[in-house]
Amino acid sequence: MLPKRNIDAISLVWLSSILSWSNSLILLIVMFVFQDQFLNVFHMKSMSRLWLWIPITVLIYSHYSILSNWVTRLSQYKTIAYRHFFQSVSQSVTKIVLGKLSFVSIGLIVGTLVGVLASLFILLKGRFRDMLRLIRNMDWLRMKKNAKKYDKFPKYTLLQGLMDTFQESVLLLVISMLYGNIKLGIYSFTFALLQKPLQVVGASLGQVYYQDISKKFADHQEIHSDTLKLLKILAMAALAVYMPIVFFGPWLFDFFFGDVWWESGEIAQIMSIWLMLKLISSPISSVPNVTGHQRTYFVFTLVMNILPLIIFSSGYWLNWNFHQVVYTNYLLLSIFLVFYIRWILTLTRGTSNFVNTP
Repeated sequence: MLPKRNIDAISLVWLSSILSWSNSLILLIVMFVFQDQFLNVFHMKSMSRLWLWIPITVLIYSHYSILSNWVTRLSQYKTIAYRHFFQSVSQSVTKIVLGKLSFVSIGLIVGTLVGVLASLFILLKGRFRDMLRLIRNMDWLRMKKNAKKYDKFPKYTLLQGLMDTFQESVLLLVISMLYGNIKLGIYSFTFALLQKPLQVVGASLGQVYYQDISKKFADHQEIHSDTLKLLKILAMAALAVYMPIVFFGPWLFDFFFGDVWWESGEIAQIMSIWLMLKLISSPISSVPNVTGHQRTYFVFTLVMNILPLIIFSSGYWLNWNFHQVVYTNYLLLSIFLVFYIRWILTLTRGTSNFVNTP
């Protein structure tokens, strides 16, 4: 997304694809050699026939991500919209059909894979000229040059992504061990439900914003005013989605899901302020990548990933009830997000100096 010239962006597409194939091959070899150990550690013996799909899925997902960024760079938002639609429909239909045929576990895996493959097909459709251009413009020296130029991404962004995934999994394990599966079920259901608007709005607006500011930053144009406009739109969307839950969370959950989910509505009230700030901050999180501040962004992410683990563990040893722990966690995370948004705005305000640079 970041290079000013397409020829440099194409070299990064090649580099990403080569890294993807290499990593998938290494993963295949490791999984083949240590298959029994992996299946035992993750309690997946019943899925032993499907282990081969892990490196294949990694390969498919990575190319899906590469092509998504390429299409976004070209501002082909109609293709992006089709991709989201066909991915959701194909995933849901496959999971429902296989579920009805009593293949529930396999249906979840195959359904997800079918959705990604459908998205890949949409992304590849009409891209054959781009593919030919990629083949003609494969340049090892240019690839090496751009690898050095953008080396902060594997150094910091890769670690950040791994931490995000690790923290989500570990936090659920911590809640299960310390507070029981009932509290885990309530927390997981509430979090998954309330995250849906964030995922839809954040992903759609975030891609457009990333493409726009990347181009402007490369052309030495300021991005602060665009960021402020986006923040106003996001703030109105966040208020419209989450403010009713802040005031009426338990009653809404009781009405839609039944009185057994009253506690889930109380948890939703606590989460909502943080989710509003998360909805506002998520689409603009591409700013550090554009301005070259990945290291500081990594520190912010590190703190936000470690803090919940510390709070949930400490709350248990201090004999707090689950509501007190959740309230403390999301209060501190909300305060932290305010400072994070302020830092993002500071970065964009710095680009205003480009306009006055001769």
